Amino acid sequence: MAGEAESPRFSMAHATKLVPARVNFIYITSVIFVTILVPSNDPRLLGASAVAASPFIIAVEDAGIPGIGSLLNAGMMFGVLAIAAESVYLSSRVLRTMAHQKLIPERLAGVDDKGRPRLALIITSVVAVMLAYIQLSAGGLTVLNWLVSITSASFFTNWIIISITNWRFHLALKAQNDPLFNEVYAWKSSLWPLAPAWLMLISLLLLVCCIYAGAQPTGGAPFSANNFFQYTIGLILIIVATAGYKIVFRTPWRDTKTADCISGRRTLSSDELAMLDKYYNQPAWRRFFTYLQLW
Repeated sequence: MAGEAESPRFSMAHATKLVPARVNFIYITSVIFVTILVPSNDPRLLGASAVAASPFIIAVEDAGIPGIGSLLNAGMMFGVLAIAAESVYLSSRVLRTMAHQKLIPERLAGVDDKGRPRLALIITSVVAVMLAYIQLSAGGLTVLNWLVSITSASFFTNWIIISITNWRFHLALKAQNDPLFNEVYAWKSSLWPLAPAWLMLISLLLLVCCIYAGAQPTGGAPFSANNFFQYTIGLILIIVATAGYKIVFRTPWRDTKTADCISGRRTLSSDELAMLDKYYNQPAWRRFFTYLQLW
């Protein structure tokens, strides 16, 4: 995503501050208030369907505020659309990256005059529409449940891989005496190496929880292979795919002293440098308000 930004050094520095602030203020605060307002044993949480089972809707209904429930439902619909757009964006870029690596036909790496991978976007959108309507068919719900199961363990596994990659990247820069973080306006995490270490710890704990839930079903139910694989299939697929890739392509483990840290690196243009100079020469209070603008 940063590679398509007009100024990655500006956008990434903004995003690393803005995203955690939004998550902590909006999501965490919302969760805290919902847990205070809605009892965990409220029958509507499990007895209702769709948005009616949302704890936010239940909290508003209990408060007796007319019209807010419909407003929240509309907000949820926009939220779902935003997530769908992000999913299509990310999936199409993954296809393009795979095409660049010649793992799939290179034609999928083609872009239009605005840099959009149209063919990858079309394929992603068609698959997304098919998955959206698959539950209308017999057994469609089972397919969706398995797809969701794949994303659970694989999600945490991917974050573990990201934290390892981040650590290895820093080790490679250090081994090669690469001055990347000393360049003008270069962004570096102020919490490194605490941030990737914390990410790995939390992801490992959640992954262990997935495995435990698969081995020890809730409610005292006996162990079943179906339940176990539903919780762990994402992890299994990543292990099998990684091992298969290593065996087929025989790729070596990269040495930090010879790892490629240059490919894809973009130097600052004169226009981008002028824009960053103008931004960072502003007073701190003016720079703060750039985090509040919505465009």
